[in-house]
Amino acid sequence: MPAIQPARGDSVADLRASRAKYPTATPCRNPTCTSLVAYDETSRGAPARFCSDRCRTEFNRTKRALKSDLSQVDAHLSGQPPQGKIARELKGQSTHLRWLLDWYGGDS
Repeated sequence: MPAIQPARGDSVADLRASRAKYPTATPCRNPTCTSLVAYDETSRGAPARFCSDRCRTEFNRTKRALKSDLSQVDAHLSGQPPQGKIARELKGQSTHLRWLLDWYGGDS
């Protein structure tokens, strides 16, 4: 998808014309899915972020599992932290989990 440029001008006509550049579909929010989710301005409620209930459920389960693992790793690194190779491995695992959680909307 090419980068979207700002509307040229500030009139309503310019803004309406810029709308043609907006994508009408984006990838499913589940990082393991390759399907597209179409924007439907006629639907009610929040716009869809997932292609299916299955993807939404998988996304939420994976995010909870990553957050759980991160809290366990961080618990082992706080208080009486391990030393040497184990400490480096756990710090690397924590960084990796935070990187993954960034794709899942953050670690909070």
